[in-house]
Amino acid sequence: MKIPCRRGPLLRLKMFITDEWKLVHYGSAPYGELYHEKEDPHDTVNLWDDPGYARKRAELTDRLLSEMIDSEMGPFGAHRDPRLMETSPPYARDEREWRKGGFG
Repeated sequence: MKIPCRRGPLLRLKMFITDEWKLVHYGSAPYGELYHEKEDPHDTVNLWDDPGYARKRAELTDRLLSEMIDSEMGPFGAHRDPRLMETSPPYARDEREWRKGGFG
C-alpha cells in the first residue's frame, strides 16, 4: 500500500522554553516569537520585536544555540580534545610542536 506524501513548504524552527520564557526561532528569518509565559500563559503578546526585550531575546537565543551544540556533541567532554578546539594555543611553542601534541 502506498501512502501519499504531500510536498510543500518546509517550516524549520527551533524552540527554547524555560519556566518563564518561550522563544521560537525560525532560522535565518528576520522574525520569531518571544513570550513571557508567567505574564502571558496563552502566548498572545509576541515580544520578539519589542526593543525592551532585545536583551532577553539575545540571551535566550544564545542559550538555544548552546543547547543545540551540546546535544550534537554528546555527553560533556566526550569530544573535547584541546588540540582540535584551539587553533593557536598560548602554551605551544610553535605549530609543529602543537601538531605533535607537545604542550609546553
